[in-house]
Amino acid sequence: YNQSDYKKALTYYQETLNYYEKKQDFSNMANFAGNIGGIYRDLEENAKAKDYYVKATEYADKSGKLKSIGITYNNLGAQYILENNFTEAEKCLQKSLKAKIELGEPQSLSYTYQSLAELYLKQKKYKEAREATEKTVELSKKTGDKKAQILGLIDLGKIDRTSGDSINADKNFQSAYDLAKEADNLYYQSEAALA
Repeated sequence: YNQSDYKKALTYYQETLNYYEKKQDFSNMANFAGNIGGIYRDLEENAKAKDYYVKATEYADKSGKLKSIGITYNNLGAQYILENNFTEAEKCLQKSLKAKIELGEPQSLSYTYQSLAELYLKQKKYKEAREATEKTVELSKKTGDKKAQILGLIDLGKIDRTSGDSINADKNFQSAYDLAKEADNLYYQSEAALA
């Protein structure tokens, strides 16, 4: 995206958010506030991103819809990870996880496990990171989400390497590479090869 595309998207999302605010449609308000937060995150305007992610969670809570709650709290948790606010990140991700488990959507659930793994890796909690990453890979296999599966295998390889288990690290990197090759994805092939 270039800057003008972001400006157009922000204008569109803000107008749409305003429309749903007038209707008090909290689920759509959560969705569009989250979209605005995502744009600001891409633009690396973290304070604005967090403001909109917080708004999104407030709207999601008012909507009572598990899908909105799961998505918005995952986004806010990921934002807190960027800020190294691990306590708040874990609170948000656990709330997201609870909603997504109740909802029973494995693909969405795998994204929250992926965020939890990232959080635990940053905290050097390798056991917890491994468990969350294994869940990501398991759920990704079920849903056919090869990207999440490849990234999960790369993360498992990194965890193994950090733990001194070079044999399993190499196996996980090779599995990620093979899956990326099967998917004909050169980017992830290089990610696995360089890991």
